[in-house]
Amino acid sequence: MGLGGYTEDVSAEILQLSKAISNSQKNNEISKRAININSKLLKNQQAITFDVIKKQYGNTQALYEKGVINRVIYEKFNKFFRVKELEQEISDYLNYVVSNIIDEQDAFIILDGLQKACQNRLILDISSDCLSKINCLLNNINSNISKSSSLKQTTLAYKIKELSGKYLSPSVAQNSFLLEQNITINIKPIDSNFAVKDIDFTATENKKLFKENALVLNNNHIVDLDIDEKIYGVDGYVDFELAYPDNHPDFKFLLDTKQPLFLDIKIADKYNFLKKGSKTENHTREYKFLAIGNIENSANVQKKSLNNIFSIKTDDNNNDNYLKRFKITFSDPLKVLWSLHKPTYIDFKKSVDDIFQENFYFGNIVKLDTEKSKNIKKRFHQIFLSTSERSFYDFFIEQLSLNGCVLKFHCDKDIATYFVADKIDNSFKQNFANTQDDIQQKFHDYDLSAMQEQVVVLNSCDIHTKRTQVIPDISFKKSKKNDIDDKDGSQEFENIYQTILYPTDYLQVGKPQQEKPFQESYAVTVNSINGLAFVNSEIDLSKIDNQGYLLGSKDLSSIYLSKRKIKLKRSERCSQELYRNIFNQYYKKNTDTEMYEKISFCPKQYLTHANYFEYLYKDFNNQEPEYPSFKRYKEFDVVGKVTIGKNVSEDSKKAYKFFKNYKMEESSFADVQEEDEKGSNKIANSKKELFYALEVPNEILYPKTSEDPIIYIPTRININSNLNEFMPLRNDDVVVVKATSLTESHGHKIVSNSAISTEKAQKQLLQRHLLGAKENCEVAYTQEDDDETYSIKQLNKENDNSIFINNKKGIFLTYKAKGS
Repeated sequence: MGLGGYTEDVSAEILQLSKAISNSQKNNEISKRAININSKLLKNQQAITFDVIKKQYGNTQALYEKGVINRVIYEKFNKFFRVKELEQEISDYLNYVVSNIIDEQDAFIILDGLQKACQNRLILDISSDCLSKINCLLNNINSNISKSSSLKQTTLAYKIKELSGKYLSPSVAQNSFLLEQNITINIKPIDSNFAVKDIDFTATENKKLFKENALVLNNNHIVDLDIDEKIYGVDGYVDFELAYPDNHPDFKFLLDTKQPLFLDIKIADKYNFLKKGSKTENHTREYKFLAIGNIENSANVQKKSLNNIFSIKTDDNNNDNYLKRFKITFSDPLKVLWSLHKPTYIDFKKSVDDIFQENFYFGNIVKLDTEKSKNIKKRFHQIFLSTSERSFYDFFIEQLSLNGCVLKFHCDKDIATYFVADKIDNSFKQNFANTQDDIQQKFHDYDLSAMQEQVVVLNSCDIHTKRTQVIPDISFKKSKKNDIDDKDGSQEFENIYQTILYPTDYLQVGKPQQEKPFQESYAVTVNSINGLAFVNSEIDLSKIDNQGYLLGSKDLSSIYLSKRKIKLKRSERCSQELYRNIFNQYYKKNTDTEMYEKISFCPKQYLTHANYFEYLYKDFNNQEPEYPSFKRYKEFDVVGKVTIGKNVSEDSKKAYKFFKNYKMEESSFADVQEEDEKGSNKIANSKKELFYALEVPNEILYPKTSEDPIIYIPTRININSNLNEFMPLRNDDVVVVKATSLTESHGHKIVSNSAISTEKAQKQLLQRHLLGAKENCEVAYTQEDDDETYSIKQLNKENDNSIFINNKKGIFLTYKAKGS
């Protein structure tokens, strides 16, 4: 039977029911006939016209008012009728807008009607065809706004933006620019060797579906996805649901809060216009992020059991199966892994880059490229690495900050790369240049109407935007083209092509309170509920600037993407359909091999998530390094024992010595001093400072160091003593050394000392001649009769060094070499 015949039969039954109600026939008979007709209409919704449904709604309402049918029967059909009535209204709205020139009142009536449909949730049940009509309806209203001089353009445009952002997108994932959304997140555990580990699934169906040996989340699984990407890294979270029985072995790894999880996130969008130069292929865009579930504080996974929606078609029905909800917070790989790494040690002859590489164990999942940085390659003779009350990631960021380095995080294919450079230049740009579709040159040729708002922020200038008609120069099939003469548009676009895709203007938000000239240093923030199809890490917007589309860009050559926020939230319609589909799935057997994850087998809608995008561009020519927050160096103590050093004669074991590090025979530092190494200015290049040599415990050294455990600290007066007391150290004296930075330390406290007599040191002349090094170095300490002046001298064949301490005049240090 054809659809027409079916409609006629049902119409005849409805007409007979109406007569029976009028004739007041028996209630039982009428009730049965009404329920039967309602059931037919509900099962064959697409085959029945709205007029037929409306007639039967009148019958159902009349029977309910007479008490013939109960409220359950009435409300069920009432909701069905309201949905069909809404679909009819949307069709009527579209026909009216297409056929007439609408005024302001018309536009607000239509927009308010759509908003009300979202608020009462009827819009969740309309057909997919009807949803597509909403896009056409909004596009036509947009077109009328742009062409009309009488409509309140600003008011209506913001009303449309509010309707789409607050109501249509959250309810039904409405999007004027997208044809299809594809969100995929592959999750795998990370093993003890910092390599991604495949999952061996038990369930037969899971093995078939998860072909990558990973838990694969799709649109239906993902409730919320929040990504905050900056030039140096990424943070965010994913909130998702899984439908499987409790204690299933395939998903136990998710419940281990100490198990790091590797996330491969892909967002692929297909747009409703053709790719530039193509007659058949729609424009597409893909975003990719690689991250690790943050296991800090053992809070990477939160499990929430929602409602029991499982059914197993067996005699032994299992009632312990729930829809489970998880939340994984994630960050870029290096941040997660180095935030858990907390080494503290002393090492020698190392650069900052050496330290980074020595502590980089993650080559299987991430790369660290420091080739473009020379600032971190300067070698120091001794380093004091401290992660006290902080992590190695804090040390990493602190050193980049101190050395003025730029950090760029970039995801490509299956591995993430961190680029470190001393400055932004052309060679560094190429490491993360945009290659897809050659957007750097073609960005200006594509649609810009997805930019709902353009905000230009220049120092303290007030925020404002510019109204410019922007029509996309994109390819459409010939049959869709219509010539439009846009007199207000740019001259280049005087004759344009336009289809169901209509422009959204840049709108004047408000006049600046003060007129200030725009400067070269600027930032541009663009946000949109629809997503920007063409924004990537590097874009050349000079051609757009020449067309007057960007404000305040003076001598602009290129900009880079500094920050990007992406928020995706599953629509109410998608969630509703998902739960219905899960409920209709049944397991054949109650075994681990037969019970699979159900959401993966549910059909996916084309548009599933409301999305929000925000981008912050900055000018490459005014690049300043950006860093995450970090904890600064925290001092730490280490106990050392004074030693006369290996280059001093064994006969002088009872003596102490001040080491002059610039001479090879008096310091082991000198043999690693190369021409291009500056080293530590207080050790390698100092000719005015004297140092103690201290032996420290091997346990505080870097485990793989091959150097002797000898550090050098500068001499200090009044260590652990009263004023005017000089206490020289001798061999085997024990001192607490305080490391104050990566390259600096000093004696903080004396644990044991036997160099002077405590009874006579403060009151009378004391002079000691101590054995020296190979060159007969002599060190002397004297105290003058006035008890106010103290001095220490080091004499040898080559030089004369003195320290004078005077109560009234302070501390003086002199150096004199022979012949000068």
